[in-house]
Amino acid sequence: MERGQVRISILNHEKYGVSCGNFNPNALLKNLNFWLDEFSEGLDSDVVLVAQDDSVFCHHFDVELWKHFAYVGAPWSPTFHPFGGCNGTCNAWHTWTSQCDGLTNDHADEHMPRFCTSNCDGIQGNGGLSLRRRSWMVKALQTCSPQIDANEDLFFSIILYGLGATMPSNFEASLFSVETVFPEQTRAYSTLDNITVPETIQKLWGTGTGMKLYKRMHRHESYITNDSTTENLQQLYTIPLAFHKPWLYHPADIINGAQTEKECFFLKFVR
Repeated sequence: MERGQVRISILNHEKYGVSCGNFNPNALLKNLNFWLDEFSEGLDSDVVLVAQDDSVFCHHFDVELWKHFAYVGAPWSPTFHPFGGCNGTCNAWHTWTSQCDGLTNDHADEHMPRFCTSNCDGIQGNGGLSLRRRSWMVKALQTCSPQIDANEDLFFSIILYGLGATMPSNFEASLFSVETVFPEQTRAYSTLDNITVPETIQKLWGTGTGMKLYKRMHRHESYITNDSTTENLQQLYTIPLAFHKPWLYHPADIINGAQTEKECFFLKFVR
């Protein structure tokens, strides 16, 4: 802060319809004026990290490897998705297009074929821990009505897919953050081969260091202590760069297990 690299802004709660006692991120983040007025062009980055107090970073995060995406949250299993998966999400977009301006026929395609392919399936939300480009938030809000009935993470995720923004696959998003599904549990993972997975890891976690971290996570001996053996270790997962309230969706033996303890030490302090 003394070097001028950190600026603290006190939000006008009346302007955005929020309060400390009843904070509503939807009212704030779906307000175009927030994205236009609270940032200084030429001074602030176009890339914004949203991190609520129930999220935590586990590993080094190099924003340069992620900033090409318009929005990155965490993938959702269709079980937890309010629109019931790919088809329901595509139908929602088709309904929303009547509240959007200037769409081409390709944008308004009710099937959203790019969204619904098996190796994409980018159903994601997790606005409480997300990386976004301000320019795309502005474009989404200038194109489609903020009155569309959806939480802000779904609002932006679906609209940005519909507008053709650069969005991650669900496997790529899961490398950034996990809420309901780990990378190995994403639909896209099952279609990836032994070449594509390492390439994706290196692209988003860094060449060399990313694969070293990934390989460590998939060796049981990485987590053996003096009082443990491979027999009492749970299944190993790819631990993401960050977690957002995973304790709501995953059993205690994973959240409190030896692997998570080592790979995400600070997780236990945010529950």
